[in-house]
Amino acid sequence: MSTRPIIVAVDGPAGSGKSSICRKVCAVLDWHYLNTGSLYRGVAVVAQELGFKLTSEADLVTAAKFYAKEANRQDDGRKLIFRDKDLTHHLTTSLTDKASSKIAGIGLIREILLPIQRDMAHACRKKGVLLDGRDIGTVVFPDAECKIFLTANLAERAKRRMLQIKSSQTVDAQGLDEVMLDLEQRDLQDGSRGIAPLKKAVDAIELDTTHLSESETVQAMLDIIRSHTKD
Repeated sequence: MSTRPIIVAVDGPAGSGKSSICRKVCAVLDWHYLNTGSLYRGVAVVAQELGFKLTSEADLVTAAKFYAKEANRQDDGRKLIFRDKDLTHHLTTSLTDKASSKIAGIGLIREILLPIQRDMAHACRKKGVLLDGRDIGTVVFPDAECKIFLTANLAERAKRRMLQIKSSQTVDAQGLDEVMLDLEQRDLQDGSRGIAPLKKAVDAIELDTTHLSESETVQAMLDIIRSHTKD
């Protein structure tokens, strides 16, 4: 008897469309979606709420401990309640975005959050679960039944990130050039960090979405998943 749902690991750089595509794919398959990046963002938000320094590794580790013990991660981390306060709108700010990349490179924090990610996936009662992030196929679930590396060129990812910022109604507006620079710096930081850097798993299938519409990308991912899991 299987002890866990089918695991599909979706990795890729910021702005590649992971969250929106994974949600739509899961809606078609009636599977579960888990955005693991929201957990690192949650730590950044809790750190800010507690008045900790985002530049201090010790402060961030302490914030991660508070987050793990006290945060109410509704909708699998996409909604954050901490000490009875709704902090969800802080999850998508540019400050949180930048801080989450630094946080993801801290080994002690990854140790704190890794079992949470696995437990949330194992707890899924549906047939399958899609997890997206930077190291799902290489670290979190290296034994995933299917691994996909979702990517797009920098210009296209910047456009998508702009749309995300506008739709989230965050308080910090950014121009396209600034967003592109942020993504470029994020790529460098994610790819060069010593702990679980962003990289394509050797057995992952690369899906470049630069010239694909959202519906085309959804269909392409569905085809990959079905061919590897026989859903």
